[in-house]
Amino acid sequence: MHQLSHYYKESGIFKNIVYALIVNIVGTIFVFALFFVFITSSISSAITTPSTSILPFLNQFFFSLIALIVLAMVLGIISAAFYMRAFNKLGEKSDSDSFKAAGVLYFVGVLLSVVLVGGILVWIAWIIAAYGFHSLKPLSSPNNFSTPSAVTSPVPAQTIPCPNCGTGNVPEALYCGSCGKQLQ
Repeated sequence: MHQLSHYYKESGIFKNIVYALIVNIVGTIFVFALFFVFITSSISSAITTPSTSILPFLNQFFFSLIALIVLAMVLGIISAAFYMRAFNKLGEKSDSDSFKAAGVLYFVGVLLSVVLVGGILVWIAWIIAAYGFHSLKPLSSPNNFSTPSAVTSPVPAQTIPCPNCGTGNVPEALYCGSCGKQLQ
């Protein structure tokens, strides 16, 4: 995504991915730390209060667990929103609807992550994103690829030949200007 951010001259693509990763990492650490605190406080309160009933301990444990699940869901939704923004920006710049669909599916998958179908939608979103990456086309700018010549002529020193069709391309080109194959 970092390279695509530079290629399409859209810093928001990479920034949103970084924000999503930061929310994921910090959120995971925070939720696990709170889970540990809640578990230890529940156990210590169960040990210190001599009660014949385990009900207060279970109530505190389950309410704490529900609060952590809600917090994890909120952090997941925030992260998914950043992923969706990155995929939407990439879809706009690359004219690929696959990325826009992947962003929406990822977001909906996180919203539905309580049920099994949410996880499946997240996987489908990544598969569609991979398809979008595979089907990227080069920009139609003269800086990125050269146009084919009508007459076959020797390839000048300042061009590189396409391994697929032999057309000369500028050294900065990522894809062949004639056949569209990736240059190596």
